[in-house]
Amino acid sequence: MRIRPTGCELMSAAQTVLRERVLPDTPTHELPTVHRIEAALALAAHKLAHELPAHREDLEKLEAARAALRNNLLAQLPKHRQYDARLIAKAMAIAANELANGSATERDELDRLAELMHEPPQSVPTAAEVQRTLAALYARLSADIRAGRCDPGTARYAATCAHLRAITRQAVGESNPAYLKTRAGRGDTADRPA
Repeated sequence: MRIRPTGCELMSAAQTVLRERVLPDTPTHELPTVHRIEAALALAAHKLAHELPAHREDLEKLEAARAALRNNLLAQLPKHRQYDARLIAKAMAIAANELANGSATERDELDRLAELMHEPPQSVPTAAEVQRTLAALYARLSADIRAGRCDPGTARYAATCAHLRAITRQAVGESNPAYLKTRAGRGDTADRPA
């Protein structure tokens, strides 16, 4: 089962937070900035929802809106709204990554999971179908884990642990890459086999 929201879901949530929490506390002279941010969020949400290819200009607009949010608007918001603005900026970064890379990450994950589950390579045409197939395979993997078929000492234990570590690192790398760099700098042992 997918453990992280899609870029489209993030953009929808970011639009809601922007309209309901940030906009009411925005200084009047920064309202044009908020409207540019909202337009960039809407464009990204549309592209992601309809699986449309992102053009370089789309990514530039999203990054410019994110920079305006972080560099101009953030400091002018009341302290109790700055966290909301940071969440919106993080969602924009994740969505920009998804726009730039499409569903390649999920397709790679699906290929690895299919191999782990001894399934033939999955050929699914849309990102929505990739997500549905991932959910079905993760439901089977979860059932196998609950049934003890992936416990220590079983043939599937090492491969299952490696897969779960890889997808967790991928998710953390998308949502908080600085955390991975910090852990690597300290000689993290998270990648050692259990």
